[in-house]
Amino acid sequence: MSTLGIEQEASPNGHGSEPIVVIDSPVRSKRSWLDGPGDLLEMDLEVPGLGDAVKIRSLSAGQHATIQNESMTMKGDTMRFDSHRRQVLTFKYGVVEPGDFSEEEVNVIAHQWGSAFRLVVDAISEISQSSEEAMTRVRARFLARR
Repeated sequence: MSTLGIEQEASPNGHGSEPIVVIDSPVRSKRSWLDGPGDLLEMDLEVPGLGDAVKIRSLSAGQHATIQNESMTMKGDTMRFDSHRRQVLTFKYGVVEPGDFSEEEVNVIAHQWGSAFRLVVDAISEISQSSEEAMTRVRARFLARR
């Protein structure tokens, strides 16, 4: 059995792209979504200055939404974005080993470390684009900082 897939094709007017339907992949069951391995990426990241490495994982869609929601506040008619909170939550959700950092612990780390903290947060954000190319870019970019 096959299912519909969607690919992008250049539009006839030369502006943007138009979706086209392609029938070529097997049907996935609900169980494969629920029990499947998922598509989150993990990698070890050496952290200069720390003298150690951390294992990081790309963020899930749910974690992205939580971070976005918890980083925004309304004050009157003005929406405010708290970039520090976004960084703290990205580190908290994206660092696998050593893991289980509380938000308070991550706040301590954020105030004690500068470039090392930002390096980890940036790497998590980059691999959360969920591609092998992103992981390769992260490795190359962050190894060059050593």
